[in-house]
Amino acid sequence: MPSVPTRISATSATHPGWVKTSAHKHRRASWTGENWGRLSRLLVALQIGLLILLLPAKPTFAREPAPQKPHLSEHRHKQWPGTAKEHAAYHSNIGFQLYTKGEYAAARLEFTRAIRLHAKLSGVFYNRGNANFRLRLYGDALDDYEQAVRLNPNFVMALANRGNALSALGRLDEALASYKDAARIEPLNPYVLFNRGFVFGKKHDYQAAIADFTKVLDLNPNDVDALVLRAAAYQSIGMKDKALKDFQKAKSLLIRHQPKP
Repeated sequence: MPSVPTRISATSATHPGWVKTSAHKHRRASWTGENWGRLSRLLVALQIGLLILLLPAKPTFAREPAPQKPHLSEHRHKQWPGTAKEHAAYHSNIGFQLYTKGEYAAARLEFTRAIRLHAKLSGVFYNRGNANFRLRLYGDALDDYEQAVRLNPNFVMALANRGNALSALGRLDEALASYKDAARIEPLNPYVLFNRGFVFGKKHDYQAAIADFTKVLDLNPNDVDALVLRAAAYQSIGMKDKALKDFQKAKSLLIRHQPKP
């Protein structure tokens, strides 16, 4: 499954929602106990007719959320006087722009400035948590997601990304509890289901992983990541025919979307 047990996002939106990026932009995290190759490596093997279910390769990875637009409207910082909340909005928007450019350390600084000006904006804590996550500062990311949830208990993406951070820290049972909280609010959120399935896989609970990936595929039958990871789970419990079927479909989808020379 993708690199970290989830798909993690970077900035808050007007109302938290899941935004999916292309499969090639997803981070992936190794699934402990499995030996599945990256999708690119798998594709090469499949294209030359080497679809072997026990193909030795580097581990696959888990999915992250895509950046979301800031929940605060644009504000010109030079408009004085302004409230602390308005100036926090300015720094939040600058942080969002930096995050979308991949400048996570600079984005983290801007989100911190926004928090110092106004510490009751759940979206800003969420966004800084995403920047921390990208910087692999998982403990700091967890603290930020926790604060975002305290300020907004129904913030689904903060709950989901809290699960991602807990998973990255090896606290898998707590991660599953966080995904459960998110799923209680949005039972069919594909981001939550995918990442929870990934963590079930890390815990070797392959039946539960298959159940979550199946729900993701019910929502999007062409989700290559979910197909590959469900195939890995099927293989782990000896269901090679179903694993082969998923791998073959993943192969056809990858070849179909491969850029023409």
